[in-house]
Amino acid sequence: SKVSDKPYTSSEKVELLDKVKSLAPWISQLGVPVIVKPHPMTTKASVLKWMDWGALPDGWRWHDGEIYQALEATWCAVSLSTSSIVDAVLAKCVPCLLTCAQNVSFNSLDFLANQFPILQSISDDQIQVRLEEIFISRREFFQSETFKVREYLTLGLNPINDRTMAAFE
Repeated sequence: SKVSDKPYTSSEKVELLDKVKSLAPWISQLGVPVIVKPHPMTTKASVLKWMDWGALPDGWRWHDGEIYQALEATWCAVSLSTSSIVDAVLAKCVPCLLTCAQNVSFNSLDFLANQFPILQSISDDQIQVRLEEIFISRREFFQSETFKVREYLTLGLNPINDRTMAAFE
C-alpha cells in the first residue's frame, strides 16, 4: 500500500483505489463495471502513476463528466470520506463507505449511521464481503435500505420555491 501517514498528500486522492485494487480480478469476474471518477483536483495520469498502473484494470473505465452523470450510470457507490455520498444516495446508489487509513472516517451521512447501519464505514478486510452482499447475497436488502435513507433525506429537504429561496437573498 502506498498510502502515506502524512496528512494531505497525494495518496489521499487514490486511497480508495488503493483499498480495492487487490479486488480488481474478483470484481471483473463478477462482471460489475467500475466507473472511476477522480477527484476534481486529480488528473488521470497522476492516479495511474500513484497506483503504478499503466491503465485501469479490465472492466474499469474513467468518467470525465460531472458526478451526477456518473451516479446516473451506476448502482453502487464505493466512497471514502466524502460529502458526495449524499449525492449518491439521492441518485439511488447503494453506498459502500470505507474507513480511511487513519481509521478516521468522515462521510456526510455519518450522523445517520446508527439509524441506517448501511451507512457505517467498513474496514479494508470487510470490503469484499460487503460488495458480495451488495451485488449478490443481500442485493434487495441494500437497495431497500438505500431507498429508506433517500426517503429520510428527501423528507428533510425543503422544496424550492419563492419562500424557501428568499432565505438566500
